[in-house]
Amino acid sequence: MERESLEMDVVFVGAGPANLSGALHLARLIADYNAAVEKGERKGEPLGEIQIAVIEKGSSIGAHTLSGAVMDPRGLAELIPDFEAQGAPLESPVIEDHFLYLTKKRAIRSPITPPPLKNHGYYIVSLNRLTA
Repeated sequence: MERESLEMDVVFVGAGPANLSGALHLARLIADYNAAVEKGERKGEPLGEIQIAVIEKGSSIGAHTLSGAVMDPRGLAELIPDFEAQGAPLESPVIEDHFLYLTKKRAIRSPITPPPLKNHGYYIVSLNRLTA
């Protein structure tokens, strides 16, 4: 029985946010290294074209990614500086935060919001849509 095969240099298993970011970052590092060698800014040989694959068991990228997150945009801006101009599916910027203690019948609002729960400047996103 013959099997189809594809030769790759690097394979990321799973198309979640971490692996997609890793593949994109690796591709950029390789391109930057090759450019630096060609300009004489680095010693060594260019790496050439490195085959990078991301494999996903779902029918599409993002199919197994849970939706709903509050995202600090700094990491995405490092990977894709113009992510907003490219139409990243950002639902809404976070404009207010509240820390609530929930009981069976009511919610008691805290007079302060602890620093880890302050999300001003972040975005509400659907990770499913963002990874796709």
